[in-house]
Amino acid sequence: MKKLYCFVFSVVVLCLVFSATALASTKGTEFWYAHVDATLYQTTGETRCYLYIYSEHPTTVQAYAPTTNWDTTVSALPGLTTLILPRDAINTGWFVTHGYGVHITADDSVSIVAHIGNRLIDQNGPSNKEAALLLPVSALGYEYYVASSRVIHDFTAYSSTSKLIIVATEDNTEVEITPSDTTVPEYPVGVPFTITLN
Repeated sequence: MKKLYCFVFSVVVLCLVFSATALASTKGTEFWYAHVDATLYQTTGETRCYLYIYSEHPTTVQAYAPTTNWDTTVSALPGLTTLILPRDAINTGWFVTHGYGVHITADDSVSIVAHIGNRLIDQNGPSNKEAALLLPVSALGYEYYVASSRVIHDFTAYSSTSKLIIVATEDNTEVEITPSDTTVPEYPVGVPFTITLN
């Protein structure tokens, strides 16, 4: 009976190992990214978005923003390379669909972290920073949940709500959204609605 238990235990462990290795990697050669304005006040401060590109081998990385025709290519050495995205590639609208996505490709696998930060004109004032680990197109799925925070400050409704941004990797992508809380503009909680992204 001991041999049977050991065999079953070994099979379970092997299944867990194979399941873990089947998880998607954050390394890839094609990414899409968009970011929202991280300012606390929409009329002051300066927002910058940095892409931190990690590569194990020398590679060429191209970033292209179709809406603004911004296009740049960098030679990434092994280690970390920083790329600053232009201000006009930042989405500042409310519940609108734009082509503000940035298409990033690399000749060899890379991992990318995006960091968006704002320091208000008063350097002693509050700042707002966000970061995201980008998933390559090959690792994207079809169902996501958005984690957001409750508002703890008393600014205007525009600047004090949580925001999300959805990027499509191809035209005519239909996205179904089911709000679990109040939205701006207001959509009924628990009732799905669909948007089309191009």
